[in-house]
Amino acid sequence: MELNINTKFEVGQEVYHIESSRKVVECEKTCELCLGAGSFIYKDYKCNCPKCGGHGKIIIDRKNVQISSVDDIKWEITSIRVTVDKNGNIILRYTISPLTNKHDPYYRYSKTTSLEEELFETLEEAQTYCDEQNSIQMKD
Repeated sequence: MELNINTKFEVGQEVYHIESSRKVVECEKTCELCLGAGSFIYKDYKCNCPKCGGHGKIIIDRKNVQISSVDDIKWEITSIRVTVDKNGNIILRYTISPLTNKHDPYYRYSKTTSLEEELFETLEEAQTYCDEQNSIQMKD
């Protein structure tokens, strides 16, 4: 049996890595009772607005979004693992290590495994991808 697989990256290649995290995004509007001031004068007394609790804004919606960001260090591909699922789909996983020395504060990163779509050749490509993904998440 012969198996030929084309990979986007090679062992030893330097790449940038994308990380994703969950974040709560709140949609707000200006309080129409206090007009955004958070308080108002009533009979010569300054009162906190009871509708917005003195914040001047009212939260009208909350949603969980997935935010993508670029690690600000370079990584090196140390190995490539190929698996085939029960449907015959080929899955590539890259083991990457940080390109730092032990005295660098980023050395806390250890080897990690990433999918091909989480790796980029340049910082610019990685940042463009993150910006596009984050824009889509914020629209939904």
